[in-house]
Amino acid sequence: MAVKAYILATTTAGKTAGALETLRAQPLVRSAVAVTGPYDVIISVEAEDLDAISRLVNDTIHRIDGIERTVTCLQWG
Repeated sequence: MAVKAYILATTTAGKTAGALETLRAQPLVRSAVAVTGPYDVIISVEAEDLDAISRLVNDTIHRIDGIERTVTCLQWG
């Protein structure tokens, strides 16, 4: 069964558009949208297991130019 999560990200001023482009190119990312409020981007991801989501966040998303911080929220049900 696939694991789904929402990743809430803050970005550096002026770098949101570039970060979105890079995020949308990632194979596990189902959508990435800019939003207003305490976070700048909401990313929807789906993977085979929790380890794959962890690797995506730590090895890929955190290395994207403009991504400052993330909060990962697992989807249940």
